[in-house]
Amino acid sequence: MDAPSISAYPDPLVFDTTAVNQQSSETLYVLNQGNADLVVSDIVSTHPSFSASPAQFSVLPGDSEAVTVTFAPAAAGPHTGSLAILSNDPITPEYNVSVQGQGIDPPVIAVDPEMINVSLAPGYSTDVPVTISNTAPAGAANLDWSAEVFLTRVKLRVNPYSGPVSNEAEAHHPRAVEGHTYSLVAEAFWDLQYSCNLENLTGALGNAGAEFDGVYGYTTRWASNLLHKLDVYTCTLVEEFSIPGVTGLRDLAYDGAYMYGGAAANTIYQMDFTTKTLIGAIPSPVAVRHIAYDEGADAFWVGTWDTPPTLVSRTGQVLATLNTGLTAQYGSAYDKWNIGGPYLWVFDQGSGAGAPQLFHQYDLNTGTATGLSYDVASDFPASAGIAGGLWISVDIVPGRISLGGVLQGTPDIYFVYEESDGPVWMRLIGDDSGSIAPGDADGFIIRLFAMGTGLYQGSVVISSNDPATPVFTIPVTLDVITGLGEEDELPTTFDISWNYPNPFNPGTTLDFRLPQVANVKLEIYNVLGQKVRTLVDAQMQPGRYKAIWDGRNDAGAALSSGMYICRFAAGDFERVQKMILLK
Repeated sequence: MDAPSISAYPDPLVFDTTAVNQQSSETLYVLNQGNADLVVSDIVSTHPSFSASPAQFSVLPGDSEAVTVTFAPAAAGPHTGSLAILSNDPITPEYNVSVQGQGIDPPVIAVDPEMINVSLAPGYSTDVPVTISNTAPAGAANLDWSAEVFLTRVKLRVNPYSGPVSNEAEAHHPRAVEGHTYSLVAEAFWDLQYSCNLENLTGALGNAGAEFDGVYGYTTRWASNLLHKLDVYTCTLVEEFSIPGVTGLRDLAYDGAYMYGGAAANTIYQMDFTTKTLIGAIPSPVAVRHIAYDEGADAFWVGTWDTPPTLVSRTGQVLATLNTGLTAQYGSAYDKWNIGGPYLWVFDQGSGAGAPQLFHQYDLNTGTATGLSYDVASDFPASAGIAGGLWISVDIVPGRISLGGVLQGTPDIYFVYEESDGPVWMRLIGDDSGSIAPGDADGFIIRLFAMGTGLYQGSVVISSNDPATPVFTIPVTLDVITGLGEEDELPTTFDISWNYPNPFNPGTTLDFRLPQVANVKLEIYNVLGQKVRTLVDAQMQPGRYKAIWDGRNDAGAALSSGMYICRFAAGDFERVQKMILLK
């Protein structure tokens, strides 16, 4: 007689430790080893912490059904029970599977500080340590957390200066050339930060692709194997080189370790620009003219003229596509910096030379255009250029988002624009996620940049697996005020005070005064002469100012006890003095 025959595995079904009021899942497989359909009418748990889904289903002879079993403990301690699987098996109409789990106390998050309110003078930056603790008792669950910074618009007190600012870039960049002038504007979309004539720089036309690795810019020559390394701050050629086995590169992308690019064919080249070697190749389902590295997916947005930008994994698999409707795409850049992102920027040639050469921004969350675009050709009408490669980065000018690339024309132009409508005045330094055992703590640094007079507001949002507080928000307010202190009269001389207290732990203050507008540098060095922190690096107005050093380096790490050297320079005035950090 034909009949079903039930069995199930694993038995017992054992769960990992699970926090109270949270849940974990395991898969139970129900098999039919008979020669007729197995019909399961219900799965009943003898313990309220365990449940199964689906509870009704049919299984063909020789087949199996995957059942999700959930463990959701209501209290700490061991939990044991069984699942009774009710079916039409004539021999075993009730098949029992043992289930076991251990409930533990949930994590409890504590955050310090709960809000951040800071006042700074223009040109300063300061670090605010944020500590995240798991205050649950020993034996409780680890606290898994992640943090994200959200910025709102700046409430300016004065209209930003809209003319050229001489030598602002030199004040921030160690390789800057004295006397070189850059056109920089403080608070607007599409201010041109830098531009270089690539024909003069590289000796030829045909420059196409572009990238920036955080220090140097790079360009490709589409009709040859030549690559160029540039100092974009001073518009100088650092090096011309090639990668054996690679020629005709168009756009470039950088993942923090290697450069990637394509030659308008179905291959993504992985290259080490330091050793000048080809590391590997990734097959692409579409031709690779433009390319952008998607940090969130660890994959690459690639495409050519009119193909939808396609997200390709490191193994060549298609992960997503984006329908732009553009017909002449040449460069692209992945934007993780702007609020509401991530975004993909695409540089399009339109109908060719003489037509607008537009950046287009696309929201990767919705797959739609944001409506934000800009015509690069309007800034370089004599070039009669067309779109080339594209990249995006931060801190080309400190605290700003920059969008850079190549306009192919006569001459070719390497350009860098300020892309955001306000400064990136707050950044998270350190790890933005982690896991904390009960009784332990972790955290990060919130670095605030006082870019211009006004009130800046934002928040740091910490998400965690604490069921009572899954989201903790730290409101952040930065008030950037003028440097005049209690005294109303302007200083008549340059000067800086000794730091107080001294010795100090954890922080110390320096007062300085400026009788006139000056480029100010206030830097901290260790006894080996290595610079560890820049406190001030900006052009500042006359007034009295305070600088606070928290004993940390530029990366946000706490420094060890010892002697440190403070160097203050303003105009022709310079002073060096010693400080002692004592822990």
